Formats: sequence, C-alpha cells, structure tokens
Amino acid sequence: MKPTGKRRAGREFAVQCLFQLDHNATPFEETLPRILELKRDDGTRVAPTGKAREFAEELIRGVLGNKEDLDQRIRGAAQNFQLDRIGGVERAILRLAIYEMTHNLDVPPVVIINEALEISKRYAGEDAAKFVNGVLDRIHHTLGRPARTPAAPRPKPVEIPPQGNP
Repeated sequence: MKPTGKRRAGREFAVQCLFQLDHNATPFEETLPRILELKRDDGTRVAPTGKAREFAEELIRGVLGNKEDLDQRIRGAAQNFQLDRIGGVERAILRLAIYEMTHNLDVPPVVIINEALEISKRYAGEDAAKFVNGVLDRIHHTLGRPARTPAAPRPKPVEIPPQGNP
C-alpha cells in the first residue's frame, strides 16, 4: 500500500472519528483521548500525528459544528435515500467532503471529491464510491464554485515572532 499524504491521513482519521461519533453519544472532547490511544494489530497508533492530526481535528470540529447544514445538503442531493439509511461510513465521508467544499475554499472541489472517492473505495467499497460520487457531484453543482481551481487562496500561516530578551 502506498503511503498517504498528511491531508489524506487527516481525512481518513476524520472519517473514522466521525463514524464513531455518529454511533456513540459521547461528546467529541471525551471521545478524542480514547480514539488517540487506539492501536492497530501491529501496535502502531491509528491516529496520525503532527499536521495530519491537526488537520483531522479541524475537519472533525468543522463537521460537528455544521452537521445540520451538511445533513440538509445530503438530504437534498441523495434523492430517494433517508439520511439514516445511508451507511455510516458513507455518511461520514459525505459530511466531511461537503464541509470541505463549503468551508475549505483553498482546495478545488475535484480534489475533495477525488479524496472522498478514494477513501470510500478503501473503507466502504466500489458501490459506495459511486453513490458518494453522485451525491457530491450534485452538491458541487449547487455551490457555483469552479471545479478545478480554488475559490480562495490558501491562508498564509501566521508567523509568531520569537520570544526573548532584546
């Protein structure tokens, strides 16, 4: 398996957390420490570190803070599907991708959709990826964003001057 980039690792971890949070009434702040301790069979941690973890947490908080709007968009685009009848993994992927398309304007929609499809194939299967693609394509067309270019430049990191005695 080829290594994933920091953003992909963050997105995958965010999907895993969103799935767990969707099936558990425990608030995110209480769940996060336990999720961060989860390990694979080989003993490595499931959670990414550094920038990937920061990105994942940013995405998770964004999705949770906008869940009603995201779910309304899914209901509008997933014709003939009740939200609770959509698989949990697919629902988490859709929420994440829609959040990114509506809030991370520095990432082109085609990149977000492609990432969602790759994560769908890995965690939910080929049929799920087709469903996710159809829903995200419908939603993308309602946004009025160019497909292949960012709607806004990536924000520049804030530089903090070094502290010390002059």
